[in-house]
Amino acid sequence: MPTDDAEFQRLVSNVQSRFARYFGIVLCGQKVSFPQYNLLTALLHEGEMPMNQLAKRLHITKPAITHLVDRLEKESYLTRQAHPKDRRVLLIKLTSRGTKTVRGIQKNFIEFITRTISRISPVEKETIKKFYRILIEEFEKITIPT
Repeated sequence: MPTDDAEFQRLVSNVQSRFARYFGIVLCGQKVSFPQYNLLTALLHEGEMPMNQLAKRLHITKPAITHLVDRLEKESYLTRQAHPKDRRVLLIKLTSRGTKTVRGIQKNFIEFITRTISRISPVEKETIKKFYRILIEEFEKITIPT
């Protein structure tokens, strides 16, 4: 079934580019870049962490994490605090504004998906849920080459 595979690939590519555009519009509305959103989301899901650990988690350099943190701190999305056991280490922590922003962006996306998925049958929804679970498993297997 090469035709089905070609159509599937075309659909995936189309959805990927539209998703990127949609997400760009949502983030622009919140005045947050994708790298900033990625950082804020990591803090929301994993809690406060040292700046060097956050850089590793996001696979970015120390100068890049410093730049991102500087901008987000200036906008009151996060704070830097000295680690209670080692004052040389800076802990990065979400503020209530940062939490509210990330949750608002996520809520927007969930509402979009919910509105879209309401157009299909319950059986089809179960298939999509199964696909998302498999997709998450596959994402978990991905490692960044060092």
